[in-house]
Amino acid sequence: MRVGAQEWLSFSLFASLFAGLVAAMAGMMAFPIGTSAVFALLAFALSLLFLTRYPSYAKLKRAELVERDLPIALGAISVDLQANTAFEKALARVARQEYGEAGRELGRALRDVEEGGESMQEALRRAAERVDSLPVKRAYMQLAFAYEHGASGAEGLRRLADEMIGLQAAKARQYSARMTFFGLLFVSVSCILPAFFSAYAIVGSAFMQMTLSPNDILIAFCAVFPLMDLAILLYLREKTPRILLGGK
Repeated sequence: MRVGAQEWLSFSLFASLFAGLVAAMAGMMAFPIGTSAVFALLAFALSLLFLTRYPSYAKLKRAELVERDLPIALGAISVDLQANTAFEKALARVARQEYGEAGRELGRALRDVEEGGESMQEALRRAAERVDSLPVKRAYMQLAFAYEHGASGAEGLRRLADEMIGLQAAKARQYSARMTFFGLLFVSVSCILPAFFSAYAIVGSAFMQMTLSPNDILIAFCAVFPLMDLAILLYLREKTPRILLGGK
């Protein structure tokens, strides 16, 4: 992120206060002052929690993007090193081509060497610190080893790339198994549960002296059930491995 921790915390506090004020003003138009105050505090707390947790969330998602593209980039570097290409040229070639976030991060490390005057080992160490991922840190350590040993370190890069691809395949299989359960859950929430609710409303109003207003039924079908479906879809989207999302 382009801002520091204190700047982000200040923004989070002001944005949360604004959200609480808007919730209080909206609540006073329909509820008593005490209820409006509760809504304002709830809006403030939820906004502050979301904004303060967002940097950690963004850090995790960025690490997943680097992990997704890094095995192919390591394989390309390994091939170049085995062809006796200079390490800097191999790194520059990966940085110029389409290797996503991993290629951009390697290009940044190369710029630290060429423009910042750092050693390659120091640039790779700093690059590893910027990504919160153990596989990525291992990859940068292996890159530093390959830089020091030349073509003899290329085989280690290739094995590490194969290992990371195997881990990605395992995550994809785990996600496919999870999809079976959530597919059934989505069908239940979108089809079976509304049907049972309709039957319950009809039978309850006819035999159990239970009445549901038209607004209650409208809210259930236009808000409650769609929001439940949306929550399931968003959860599946969030848990989808980056390797299955392509360039997204």
